[in-house]
Amino acid sequence: VKLQKDSLGRIISINLTANTDYFSSAPFIKNLVLKFYLSEEEAVSAFNRKEADGVLLQTAQNKNQLRGLSNSSVFSLPSLRVYGMFLNTDDQLLGAKYIREAVNYSINREEILNKLLNGDGKVALGPIPPGALGTSPSITGYNFDQEKAKEILEKNGWSKNENGIYTKKLKKTDKEATLLKFSLVTPKSIQLAAILIRDHLKTVGVEVELKIVTLNDLQQNYLKTKDYGAILIGESYTNFVDPYVFWHGATIKDPGLNLSLYSNKSVNKLLEDARQITDLASRAKKLEEFQKLILSDAPAVFLYSPNYIYVVRDTVKNIALDKLIIPSNRFSNINNWDIETERIWK
Repeated sequence: VKLQKDSLGRIISINLTANTDYFSSAPFIKNLVLKFYLSEEEAVSAFNRKEADGVLLQTAQNKNQLRGLSNSSVFSLPSLRVYGMFLNTDDQLLGAKYIREAVNYSINREEILNKLLNGDGKVALGPIPPGALGTSPSITGYNFDQEKAKEILEKNGWSKNENGIYTKKLKKTDKEATLLKFSLVTPKSIQLAAILIRDHLKTVGVEVELKIVTLNDLQQNYLKTKDYGAILIGESYTNFVDPYVFWHGATIKDPGLNLSLYSNKSVNKLLEDARQITDLASRAKKLEEFQKLILSDAPAVFLYSPNYIYVVRDTVKNIALDKLIIPSNRFSNINNWDIETERIWK
């Protein structure tokens, strides 16, 4: 193993040599170089310059920037990730369950999936990724129904002002009506989804203030402080699907990942039980009940589960992939990979 680092000590490449004593068949490829880039855009550029034979994209967003796809194998691989808009249940407005329900009905998830990812993924119906343990036909999520969203709001006393935004006096003593408005924090990489969400909600009569930030800003100023109305972000699972870290009441405070600041005793109990159960059927039932409670309380708008996109030049043969739990899984059968070489007669 040989590591190469930059001036700041960051690893930029790892050179691996084949293990000829591997318990299965010995690898055909004798040397493998893993290259690391600061951004997906840099990785795409390296592939286009033919500095790399393969590139992994977290989603399909940058796929169209790749050159040489006609001479490459393109794998679109389901993942255990869910992207969503997590609503701060401590917020003055989003603390109301009926407002969170109206927000859920306002969003066209299919449009977001198609425009952001060109369909390379699935609509997320709940907090657990499609096809994972705890999903079932009974988990249907929220339909796209903007008229229903308006009906919910108007039933609860909201009416539109001259700009088409809902307003309401929250207390009888209020002199002025409150706008139905909240802030949405999003990393730059998925700002298109945030823009679509803003537009969907504006059509209904809800105003959204977008805050498009860097990943560092997101981490330091929002994930730590939970200072937002809503946040747009993805959550990743392993084969052992454990929503505890995202949804148990004990994980609200930093460094916890309960982004909706959500706490429900019944949900907490289900998550605690699910962690202890070894029988898959029983565990699946607990997780299914958990999903139904979350959808009922609507602390988030679950949007999509993106596919990983793995592109490899056709010179690399015998790659067999059907899904990725974690990105490194793409190398699980690398001992069978081979590189096509051209015989030159002298």
